[in-house]
Amino acid sequence: MTVGSEATEKRFRQAVSPVSLSFPLLTGSLNIRSAYLYIEERDSTGTLDASGPLDTQLSGEWTFGQLVFTGYANLPTGTDSLDAAESGLAQGMSRNDVYFPIKTFGQGLDFGGAITFGHPVNNWAFSGGGGYIVRGD
Repeated sequence: MTVGSEATEKRFRQAVSPVSLSFPLLTGSLNIRSAYLYIEERDSTGTLDASGPLDTQLSGEWTFGQLVFTGYANLPTGTDSLDAAESGLAQGMSRNDVYFPIKTFGQGLDFGGAITFGHPVNNWAFSGGGGYIVRGD
């Protein structure tokens, strides 16, 4: 991605190596996702880069009759000690200009879950649910 005019041009490069595992568990599944990220910013003053593992996301979904339980946790396994330049670079890439949303480095512990109920009646379906999420630092 390139931003700015020709005189103040900045080029960004991003490479992500994702890892995704899915396991059947009881009446549902457990999913584990993480990745290794390399980001680079290049302009007329030089090149700045940062790399490291990203946070690990755990999610699951279980069905019991007409009830569906879902759960989510973001574990801060990614690098959480970036210097000021690397932090600015990670924030610049998280602007999502290229519509590639990913969590960057150690963004704290998040967790939550939801429950949903569905019931068919003739040609109608009635459902309801609720969820809650706790966000870390």
